[in-house]
Amino acid sequence: MDFPEPDGAEITMTLPGVRAVFEIPAFHLTHQFGETSGPGSRNYSCSGIAVVADSTWAALEARKRLKVEWNEPAGIRESTDSLRRKMTELVANPGSVIGNDGDFDRVHKSAAKRIEAIYEVPFLAHATMEPVNCSAHFRDGECELWAPTQIPDAAAASVAQALSTSKERVNVHVPFLGGGFGRRLIQDYAVEAALVSRIAKAPVKVIWTREDDIRHDFYRPPAVHSLRAGLDAKKAADVIATGAAQSWQLENRAPTMGEGKVEFGFAVDWMRKDLSICLAEARRNRSALPVAALVDQFYERVQERGGGRWDTSALIHLLMKP
Repeated sequence: MDFPEPDGAEITMTLPGVRAVFEIPAFHLTHQFGETSGPGSRNYSCSGIAVVADSTWAALEARKRLKVEWNEPAGIRESTDSLRRKMTELVANPGSVIGNDGDFDRVHKSAAKRIEAIYEVPFLAHATMEPVNCSAHFRDGECELWAPTQIPDAAAASVAQALSTSKERVNVHVPFLGGGFGRRLIQDYAVEAALVSRIAKAPVKVIWTREDDIRHDFYRPPAVHSLRAGLDAKKAADVIATGAAQSWQLENRAPTMGEGKVEFGFAVDWMRKDLSICLAEARRNRSALPVAALVDQFYERVQERGGGRWDTSALIHLLMKP
């Protein structure tokens, strides 16, 4: 399989250590969790230019000399700002109803306190500790991979599909990942390494720069959420106190919490003292207590408001006056 050389390849080939320069096409990747997980994968490897050299430095320096004229699709006009505007417009209009249990509008209007908020989540790159990379050696119709992948079977399947061979002819070794974080569920870098090795007729190691890694990640998707809630503190306290949760604290403190009385009981200072012992011991044992750490942060905010000697039920102040 041969691909055309890009403009500037002839000049680049004269640089020290450069062995080859050629185009790599995009390939459809197999579903990372197997085809039974869904109707095919929506993921593709990136088309681009491969520079094969004796060292990473030589390859990166040669890449700077290339003059590539990209055939850009219509989607190139999309941007973070344009997508955010579109999502904001969509969330402002009524959406599809997934479930409807009760008369929300009536209850919301009669609630003691009404809250409306919009939450946004941006595009997020996985930013693994080590940018994606893969070593491959294609020879005699078989391919051997050294791929830091979270799903070796998916790497073998995608590489086999790109090479038009069987999965049994792809052997995958899995070294330390350098951080998976979900990014290495996608096998584009393994496919690239296999294709480059086949064209170069030599073992190769494909390395992405950190810039490549951030720019061409399979991003976690953005979202805009519009939420409305009606709160009635007394009713909520009654439900928690007498319901399945059976909260003794709320059953005894709910009336005083509603009246704003917090000058008694188990003081916030004492609670933070106890929490600090738990959190310090957890750190010593390299354990994580995320909920305890979060509660400690809330109590710290109460202390900052001068509530060190208030009862621990004073957390209600953070909800009433955040």
